[in-house]
Amino acid sequence: MSAGARDERGLISGINVTPMVDVMLVLLVIFMVTARLVMTPAVALDLPEAHSVEAPQRPLELVVEASGALTLERRAVDEAELVRAVRARIAEDPLTRVVIFAAESVPHGRILHALDLLKQADAHRIAFAAEPLGGEP
Repeated sequence: MSAGARDERGLISGINVTPMVDVMLVLLVIFMVTARLVMTPAVALDLPEAHSVEAPQRPLELVVEASGALTLERRAVDEAELVRAVRARIAEDPLTRVVIFAAESVPHGRILHALDLLKQADAHRIAFAAEPLGGEP
């Protein structure tokens, strides 16, 4: 078979796809071999089993509104009630985490006041809720 179809002037006007098919088959074989290596772990592990599994800790959610209102666990609370509730929860579990939710429009002083109240309640594990830039998870 000729290398390609020739027209009346002797120019080759067809494309020989045999080399391309050869390259694609070689790439297919390489991908098949590497996919097998990626799927099998490099080191076989004998992982331990846990007999008792604790439920993940659910943090306390404190919402600080621009008006100064405080909401703890979806319930409006005043300052004294906030301190009592957080102190009671920390007495049950000293590793309790408090997450503060506040909009960008909340004044800095209101958030600092909420932090002071949490410190009065002996909360040492405090975090701030935030959304990633661009709204991506």
